[in-house]
Amino acid sequence: MLQVEYNSLIDSLKAVLKGRGLSYAELASVLSTSEVTIKRVLSPKTGQYSPRFFEILEHLDISLFDLVDLAKGKSGRKFWLSSEQEKYFLKHLAHFAIFREVYRKRSLVSIRDRFGLSKKELFKILLGLEKINLVEVMPGDLVRVVPCGTLELKLNSPLEMKMRRELTGPFLEEFYNLEIIGDSKSFLNSEIEMSKQCYKDFQKELKEIERKYCQLSFRDKSLLPADQLLSIRWLLASGNYTTSWEKLGQHQ
Repeated sequence: MLQVEYNSLIDSLKAVLKGRGLSYAELASVLSTSEVTIKRVLSPKTGQYSPRFFEILEHLDISLFDLVDLAKGKSGRKFWLSSEQEKYFLKHLAHFAIFREVYRKRSLVSIRDRFGLSKKELFKILLGLEKINLVEVMPGDLVRVVPCGTLELKLNSPLEMKMRRELTGPFLEEFYNLEIIGDSKSFLNSEIEMSKQCYKDFQKELKEIERKYCQLSFRDKSLLPADQLLSIRWLLASGNYTTSWEKLGQHQ
């Protein structure tokens, strides 16, 4: 590994430590080593890395792949569910919600509380997820997510379409009944006329905005503690569509 490459990883690792408010002394205490050793690992003078480097990554629960992407300013690696995994979730849709919580590094206690599950019930679900190679159940109430990266559902797959029907309605319902749109919520709704080229440019800019903020989200998730993150959902939908204005008010 070139010195400049290793230094960029070290710079990113130090940024993660700073963002999570973890001092060298605290890190040294957790890893049962000295603060001097930690400073030496994070201030390399050669192209060789220390085994402590990977111990720090493990403690921060960040993979080397994610650190590389963070150093390069990328939005992180992505992974998609296999056909077997999609079929499992189509049959057990509620288990996808459990996997999502584990994937987001929620504690098993918080998952049990949120979904009203007993320890035995949650363990049974986790074993099901383990059989399709999504998690690894370990001793001491620990669970490791097997895939590395950001989960994306395959667009227009049976699972994605079912999730779209299940979850989009409740999300939009919140805006139907919202009297005031403030700083915490945004709602943009227009029907206008434009050329095909103008609409093509509009779609391109929407994709660029999504890509930009997915990248910034990856940075924030890597650098900041969980209690400083907000769960944000957006829905971007546009198309060649004419509203049936003639039907307005017919159901009053």
